[in-house]
Amino acid sequence: MKKVGWTLGLALLILNPGFTNPSMAQNLSLEFMTGSAYNLPSFLIVRQANQPDLTFSPHYDTNPFSGHAPYYAWRVSLWNGEESWEFEHLHHKLYLRDNPPEITDFAISHGYNYILLGHAWKRHGFLFHLDLGPIMTHPEAAVRGQTLDSEHGGLLNEGYYFSGIGFHTAIGKNIFISDNFYAILEVAFTAGWTWDVPMPGGTADVPNTAIHGHLGMGLNL
Repeated sequence: MKKVGWTLGLALLILNPGFTNPSMAQNLSLEFMTGSAYNLPSFLIVRQANQPDLTFSPHYDTNPFSGHAPYYAWRVSLWNGEESWEFEHLHHKLYLRDNPPEITDFAISHGYNYILLGHAWKRHGFLFHLDLGPIMTHPEAAVRGQTLDSEHGGLLNEGYYFSGIGFHTAIGKNIFISDNFYAILEVAFTAGWTWDVPMPGGTADVPNTAIHGHLGMGLNL
């Protein structure tokens, strides 16, 4: 949860209305969602010193409610009329399910984390989102008898690494329960490219594209 705390703090700093024109009518919205994702075909390259590269087309499961933390997304948006600037953290999860013999374990279950800044528009009763930002990974792997120490190293020595860049777009619908409280239905698409993701004795390139379905709640402040 430390990761959620510092990303939320960064979001509030970036979207602080004090950084914008105070004469313009604005409001802040906070949203939290759960859901799952279908991972589209991609490729995976695992490199180890003094070993041939492993290159193949992986199939990933999301397993949204298993592992260290569930699949989730949260968003902070600063609205000005029908448009907003937004900060989003999408905690995607990857579990390799067709392991070759050399790989006994491969997952990025603590998060293939999209840290996103972007823009949103309200049009014809729907919300459209377009975002870009870095990807932070927390890999777990065992390859050719070597096991990665996944709990140390990287950011804050907790096993997180800034590994690449990602794109996110979504279309959603808010269903208001009261004046300021609403349910969220959303479909999203992500494309991420990560490289030099730590592996035991080497690194990996782990690109991923996925279609996501989200259900959540939001609050206008």
